[in-house]
Amino acid sequence: MISGPSRQNRNSAQNVNTGNKRKLTEMEFPVTDESFVMAPSGMRIDTDGLKWILSPDKKINWSDFQNTDETFHQSVKKYIRFLISNNSPHHVANQFTALAPAARSEVKREICRSIEQDGVIGKRAFNTFLDVVRRTVAEAQIAVYAGAWVRWYVWATDAGFDIFDCEVAAEFTQLRVGSNPLGVAVLNSDPTAGPLRDVEITEFRSALKAASRSSNLRTSDLALSWLFLSFGTNPKNLTLLEEGDLIRTEIIGEDPIFELKIPRIKKRTAGDRDQFRTRRLTPFLGRLLEQLILENNEYGWEPGFVRPIFRRERPNKGLQGSDFWPYAYRLLPGDLGQRLNYVSDSLNLKSFEGEPLRITPRRLRYTFATRLVQEGASIQAVADALDHSSIDYVQVYFNARSDTVKALDRALCMRLAPIAQAFLGKIVRGTSDAVRGDDPKSKIGHLDELDSKFSNVGTCGSFGACDLLAPVACYTCNDFQAWLDAPHIQILEGLERRRAQKLHEGADPKWTQLYDETMLAVAQVVQRCDEIISGSE
Repeated sequence: MISGPSRQNRNSAQNVNTGNKRKLTEMEFPVTDESFVMAPSGMRIDTDGLKWILSPDKKINWSDFQNTDETFHQSVKKYIRFLISNNSPHHVANQFTALAPAARSEVKREICRSIEQDGVIGKRAFNTFLDVVRRTVAEAQIAVYAGAWVRWYVWATDAGFDIFDCEVAAEFTQLRVGSNPLGVAVLNSDPTAGPLRDVEITEFRSALKAASRSSNLRTSDLALSWLFLSFGTNPKNLTLLEEGDLIRTEIIGEDPIFELKIPRIKKRTAGDRDQFRTRRLTPFLGRLLEQLILENNEYGWEPGFVRPIFRRERPNKGLQGSDFWPYAYRLLPGDLGQRLNYVSDSLNLKSFEGEPLRITPRRLRYTFATRLVQEGASIQAVADALDHSSIDYVQVYFNARSDTVKALDRALCMRLAPIAQAFLGKIVRGTSDAVRGDDPKSKIGHLDELDSKFSNVGTCGSFGACDLLAPVACYTCNDFQAWLDAPHIQILEGLERRRAQKLHEGADPKWTQLYDETMLAVAQVVQRCDEIISGSE
């Protein structure tokens, strides 16, 4: 059993629908509150009424969930709708069965009592749920039911339901029921729910960089993706952001300093924006948010409204006459999660296994935290970075198995290169095909450390000054023009030797992460050159 007071989760003023620069299709931005949900099979599932037919042999019945707290009831329904749109009928039916004990009378009473006393569904309700489960299912199945509760609770927290608490959700992910550590299962065993692998995060970052130059994504999508990557925030942190939270400080003779006041959530205060954590931004991200604010202002603002950074195009008329009307331009936390799904689909991101990569705010938060741990951050530093009030909530990241420091060698690089898409430049046949090819200063050379042989590997297409380390940094630069017949494989082998040596010497894993992206980019160049030479490209 777990005990202790739940954290207060105050009412939110963000119950608004999504708005974007252009109208999205249903495929891009699925509406989850309509009667019909599109299943992966292409079948339309009617989710109206008490009985939902998932398939000829799979049905679920909501009769037991009547007379429950309305927000709790809706959170479970919307979660099951989400599962329907992403999973098989068999899986959906199993998860519904595992959550069904939450509709038992004693659990319903505890849920209502928890909401009345603490404002959220807390740990006492979960303990009561487990009591019912232990009396009704086999010992080996208890962890399955408990895991279903945790996944639902985490999803509902991310979706912005007011009766769920981020810190309680974090603690649930650390629970051990019997011999099954629920948090570790979430963090490590599920390729669709745990932190992104190194190659996946490299692919995501590379694709975002490319999209920043090509304008393939809206500014709002780029900004929220980089903020999730940079700070591992919960979605609600970003929905609460307002224009005045971006701070720009001018420094004579230097780039301006950008900072962002990120509202803290789930604290025992009267309002959502009573406390902030100020975080330093990169100049790129600071300017990106400035651009987003300018684009927001192009729509215009009606007087009397809060001006969020992530805004609807028009205010939600459904909030007229309520206390929430001043916040009618805000997006829901769940909207930002759906935006990440759209970003992943638009960039055609792939998982380590080659399947479409599912990116969620929760996965990026796990990724952010585990990478901090892998880089040697203290438990206090991780708790501060995640804005947790207790170090108890971050212990799971220190207990989780790490797959970051692995033997990334030439063979693995060649396998992962097509997925990572880390090379941002282009292949040219020589100086005659290259931008600035007639400028001797544009040539980029490489000295092989084994035979001390010097050779040119490409041309720099930038007309500005560059202080990056060539040729290592060139392969992840969009101005690099790799020569078709250059010895790129020697650079890959040299990086592999240096990486292995550094790890052997006990180097900080952060060093290897910096070189992993370059190794994948070089491997991609090697592959593409081979394809061109062989005539397959």
